[in-house]
Amino acid sequence: MLNHTLFFINLGLVFNKLPDGVLMNNDFVIFDEAHTLENVASKHIGFSLSSGQYRYALNRLYNPRTQKGVFTSLLRPNEIPHIADALEAGEEFFSVLEEACDKACQATPQKLSWSDFRVRRPNLIGNNVASHLARIRDDIAEILKTVDDEESTSDLEYCSKRITEIQSVIGDFLDQSALDHVYWVEKNFVGRNPNPQLSLHAAPMDIAQYLRERLFGANTSVVLTSATLSMSAGTTALTDQAKAPQKGGSSSSKRRLSSNNRLPMGLEYVSNRLGGESSRLLQVGSPFDFERQVQLYLVNKMPDPREDEYQEKLVEYIKFFVKQTHGKAFVLFTNNQLMRKVAEELEPFFEELDLELYVQGMGLPRSAMLDKFRKNTDSVLFGLDSFWQGVDVPGNSLSNVIITRLPFVAPDHPLTEARLELIRLRGGNPFMEYTLPEAVLKFRQGIGRLIRTQSDHGIVVVLDSRILSKFYGSRFLEAMPKCAVEII
Repeated sequence: MLNHTLFFINLGLVFNKLPDGVLMNNDFVIFDEAHTLENVASKHIGFSLSSGQYRYALNRLYNPRTQKGVFTSLLRPNEIPHIADALEAGEEFFSVLEEACDKACQATPQKLSWSDFRVRRPNLIGNNVASHLARIRDDIAEILKTVDDEESTSDLEYCSKRITEIQSVIGDFLDQSALDHVYWVEKNFVGRNPNPQLSLHAAPMDIAQYLRERLFGANTSVVLTSATLSMSAGTTALTDQAKAPQKGGSSSSKRRLSSNNRLPMGLEYVSNRLGGESSRLLQVGSPFDFERQVQLYLVNKMPDPREDEYQEKLVEYIKFFVKQTHGKAFVLFTNNQLMRKVAEELEPFFEELDLELYVQGMGLPRSAMLDKFRKNTDSVLFGLDSFWQGVDVPGNSLSNVIITRLPFVAPDHPLTEARLELIRLRGGNPFMEYTLPEAVLKFRQGIGRLIRTQSDHGIVVVLDSRILSKFYGSRFLEAMPKCAVEII
């Protein structure tokens, strides 16, 4: 059993297509949570390298701070200065890279600051680390001639392999030799360190062809499954008054889909994005009775999220709906800055109601925050991307999911930007072919946090009036399971 990341790392190590398998002969593959497959595959079919990973690889040979490492244990003092030189060169490389991105960013009027910056031309900066890394590899090769114990040999061989990989990543990033890839630099602040950690990234703009050949073209079974592979979950009827929830049997009927049937948008979308167009598609019903278990509120009186009044109304309606369930709420955001502003404004309100507020990214690790939320039923959790999916809170702890904004992907992330450009070059419509479907799938993930068992019940609130006022709003409503709806 492998997670998605390990699978694609291993797939990249299989250089020759197997006659009857994917990773090994006579195997088969089952992917759960397959809606995440494109992004995970793109990340690991491409490459990445952070400044921290660079330091760690060299510190394994010798760490100047602790004065420990493989070279120390083997009593090889003559090679230690070479590690120091390579570390210094690495610091200079990432510093010069950051300055180059800053300068390029300042020359781009629509992007005055950056956390991720797309590098559009090769040789943005010089490669000042290559000679240092090559010298260390030579050092290791010489030491291996004199070492006879298995453990030291294994350590040295691993370090040499890792340094070779780092050399290759830096060289490929600067050369931009793969024309179908997008290249970018990310800047992150880790812990309390005031200095950012930079990382290099490259990923294919379109992984469909790769997966078509290496995964779906394998002579074995490949199964993809997820609760949100389809963007259509049945028709949600709208009324101006709340419908009284009625108990009804859960839908367990199955629909087998073929080329003669109209494909539910989502199964077709995902299969095309992943290169699995020839796959057999099957959509099954849910074991949950959403008409009895869920009440959906759509707030039509909200300003457009781009208007100044939006934050004020957002605070007002979060107060209103949190009161309905006395906490027990996920409030899902798409913007970190807005989330923190709203959290700060609502802090006195939550204190007045004796509700604990957990805000993602405010010091408490994600797993610890989720654990506290599960145990404390009088609490509210403000979350970003990672809380829209893959989070399971069954029972009374979660009875209220508030969607603050329809989750359209930021179009300026380098990988997203490249995907949109590729669709445009093909003569397609980037919004309809990528931006909207991705938002609908993530929307389904968000609302799916509420009902995790047949005894769960609660409310879903959408505080984005575009779901009612825009032409594409119906696509989000179709993604909702049939349930009671009230428009406010």
